[in-house]
Amino acid sequence: MILRWVRRDLTVDIARSELFWADGRQCFIVLGVRWPARPPGRDVSQAATLAWRAMAESDLDAVCAVAHAAFPNHHEDRAVFADRLALNPGGCFVLAAGGDAALGYLIAYPWRLDDAPPLNTVVGRLPDAPAVLYLHDLALAPEARGGGHAARIVEQLAAHAAQARWPAIALVAVNQAAPFWARLGFLPRDSADMSRKLSSYGEDARYMVRPLSGGEGRGGCERRSAKPFG
Repeated sequence: MILRWVRRDLTVDIARSELFWADGRQCFIVLGVRWPARPPGRDVSQAATLAWRAMAESDLDAVCAVAHAAFPNHHEDRAVFADRLALNPGGCFVLAAGGDAALGYLIAYPWRLDDAPPLNTVVGRLPDAPAVLYLHDLALAPEARGGGHAARIVEQLAAHAAQARWPAIALVAVNQAAPFWARLGFLPRDSADMSRKLSSYGEDARYMVRPLSGGEGRGGCERRSAKPFG
């Protein structure tokens, strides 16, 4: 007898089972399970070998796939990711096992304080007087989660940004991720201007800022060096 068990996004075929009766109800004992084959390059065993490296143009298709799965309500075209990579390659990273397809990515670039680029927009150039490092996106595929990779790259970004004398990192938290970012030192920063700008990001979107050591802190994030991150 072959049965099928479905749980969330996992479907398992129960290949062998034996039926019996207990208290007037039909029950079965599972004797064999046929697990679905994993897609190539998506083996969970890779979690131990995943590492962050610089993003390349050849990674963009995989980056888009991770982004579209992680942010289904915040779609951005491939051209947007290509634009950010071209503008600030030193702030773009992917999580991968060797030369395999990326299972995660982070994109950051210089931007203005109390501002965020509109969703799915090619900006073409960076601001003339940026005040913070803006963390545009951080996303991991489900099979890459749980290994501390997200926190690791954020701390790496913060260390390099502080060394480059950026006073703060800013971001827009979506998908109810504000508690995650708070654990990494990001604080909500509310303003009427940002409330209007965040309308396209969803009702739960929060603008958050992480002050960096040596910067001016939350109250005054003035750029003190023209040196870009990267």
